[in-house]
Amino acid sequence: MDERTALWKVAGVIERVRGAWSHRWPGPHYFAVFNQGRQALHLDDALHVVRARGGHDSYLCDSFGIGGDWHPATTLREFAMADHRGVKIPIAESEADHLVEVILRRRAQWGRAYWTLGN
Repeated sequence: MDERTALWKVAGVIERVRGAWSHRWPGPHYFAVFNQGRQALHLDDALHVVRARGGHDSYLCDSFGIGGDWHPATTLREFAMADHRGVKIPIAESEADHLVEVILRRRAQWGRAYWTLGN
């Protein structure tokens, strides 16, 4: 088994284990979304945070990404229909709050780098 395949398998294990615990977390259902299995090893590497708006059977959700604001998304439907090739890891609300701050800092860093390169 090559390293890439192994990392996808590890990401799958992380997703299943956290999913088993997520029913104990109060509040809305949140997910950290990653493009690669390797990224799922470190929560701060998430590309965006997804917040489910409906119950367990609903695919309605909002996403918070580098754009810096919550907006309606189809991410949960994409995962359910196998149209998303990334990894979604269930996270607690406190972890979602932390990731929003991480993403905002990342956005500010990228903005400074873009501004520096542009001038």
